[in-house]
Amino acid sequence: MLNKVKKIDWIKAGGALWRLFLPKFYNRMTWTVVVAGLAIVSTPLLERVVEAVLQKYFELPFVGVIPPWYGLALVGLGLAFNATCKAFEELGRSCPNGPSAADVRDGELFSKFCNLLPPRQVMYFTRDHDFSSSFSRKETHPYATFVDNWQAANYQFQDKTLEEGKKELISLAVKLLHAIAYKTYPLGASDYNRVYPSDANLEEEMAGLKNAEEINQIATDFYERYDRFVRSSQSHLLAKGVSVN
Repeated sequence: MLNKVKKIDWIKAGGALWRLFLPKFYNRMTWTVVVAGLAIVSTPLLERVVEAVLQKYFELPFVGVIPPWYGLALVGLGLAFNATCKAFEELGRSCPNGPSAADVRDGELFSKFCNLLPPRQVMYFTRDHDFSSSFSRKETHPYATFVDNWQAANYQFQDKTLEEGKKELISLAVKLLHAIAYKTYPLGASDYNRVYPSDANLEEEMAGLKNAEEINQIATDFYERYDRFVRSSQSHLLAKGVSVN
């Protein structure tokens, strides 16, 4: 059986050889400067040979023109030039080229989220408000909108970290809305709710105050997760070059 001979791609081989001797511009400059420097360093040896020949056969003096240390200086300069160019090239590679389209869209979506649930309003309703006192049902509308709409595909963050944080917030918002719906009562025809009805007796008021403690805890849990989400999302987007308000 004949052994198969692997064919050589002469075009590729020639290209590789060409790139070896003629790489990037700054490498070619380095080659030129270093070779010139080495030539100058080796000049004293050539000078001695020439001087010996001239004196022996022609009795003529020969004086060298370029000192050897010039060559060493050129070699050092060439190597330093090459190292500097490579350092700037690596720096250029490490610098971000700007945010991607997906990151920009995440930034826009995050802005919509903050407009729907502004930090000051969220802080007032979920951290500062004591649910043992009455509250306006209008305060819960943004949370209901968040739960109803932000599970759709057009409200999905492309960044997994942001999307997971958003899902956790939705889960906590659902828990808060359920607690409010099942443990509070409308105050007559007004827009306000309270943890016990208007005509409640003492026992019902005590039970209502206990429910208020439970709602307060759920609301606090939501705020703490909300605050972490907003802060981490801002830092995350800024690191990607996305400006957030």
